[in-house]
Amino acid sequence: MGKKIKKTRNKPSRYIFLLFFIIIALFSLIILKPFLTPLAGGLIIGYIFYPLYNKINKALKKENASALLTTILVLFMISVPFFIFANALTGEASAFYIHSKQMLATGTIISTDYGCTDGFICGLNHKFASVMQNENTKSYIDGILIKISTMIFNYSSSLILSIPKIMLNVLIMLFVVFFTFKDGKKAIGFFFSIVPLKDHFKKDLLKQTQDVIFATIYGNIIVAVIEGVLATIAFIAVGMASPLLFGVIVVIVSIIPMIGASIIWLPASLYYILTGISNSNSVVLWKGLGLCLYGFFVISSLSTFLRPKIIGHKSNLHPVLILFGVLGGIATFGVVGMVLGPLILSILFSFIKVYERDKNEIIS
Repeated sequence: MGKKIKKTRNKPSRYIFLLFFIIIALFSLIILKPFLTPLAGGLIIGYIFYPLYNKINKALKKENASALLTTILVLFMISVPFFIFANALTGEASAFYIHSKQMLATGTIISTDYGCTDGFICGLNHKFASVMQNENTKSYIDGILIKISTMIFNYSSSLILSIPKIMLNVLIMLFVVFFTFKDGKKAIGFFFSIVPLKDHFKKDLLKQTQDVIFATIYGNIIVAVIEGVLATIAFIAVGMASPLLFGVIVVIVSIIPMIGASIIWLPASLYYILTGISNSNSVVLWKGLGLCLYGFFVISSLSTFLRPKIIGHKSNLHPVLILFGVLGGIATFGVVGMVLGPLILSILFSFIKVYERDKNEIIS
């Protein structure tokens, strides 16, 4: 009887503890909110390069020195290619914008020989040109181009003004990367030690979470990046304008399910095929056919063969989770949300799977 009274008396203090814990957790989240993007970015980078840290740590056998050395290596491995790539991408984006503006102004879709009047492609070009010469169409397109120019200018200006903030975010990210290497396993162990579940539930939950993180980062993000690299190589080989820009677009659309890289390489290959036919240019025609075959058998087939090999029997993510994860993640966290969005939803899904399987034992 006395034990029951004691248990009842302890309940209010338990609820008060939980209430204060939730309040403090919410305030902590508000404090950390401005830094969620660099925090998440640091954790993701730390996870990707953790095997490299392990190898260095086995050689040096000093956690601090290994974590510092790996962080410096990661900084150079990411920053140097990024600045080179960003510089080239900026130039390509500007050139593509100017080229698109000229193409819309002249009303030419496909470049044809001078005096081309017969045939489907020539007729299509002439129809498009006549539509583009219409004053209402010109006014509408000029308005769109002015909006795009203003948006680019405003973005560039805000980017320059945000340099101190960007530098701070980079420093925070590197700080998080360092401690992910050094204390990542300890932090995960501590978190699961305080989770109020039985040991076998904790092990299952940890396994499910590790699987979905691995599947998200390596099975989707890394495969999409490889597809983008292969697409860029193909675009450069056929002499396509702005190959880096379209390579980046391939990476983005490859992450989003039910779209895929074909939305970029297929129209590009058709453009070359139609241009080759209209100009009786066999070289351009073969470029289009080659890009089409390469796109089908190499770029788009990569995910079919490579993703299962990378993931193996680990948890595969439902396309709906990836779709909403990518779109919602970008809207909430920016670029890093491409990874973070699907990751958060997939971890939630792993929690639900463990709960669904063992709910009777967990609740009791």
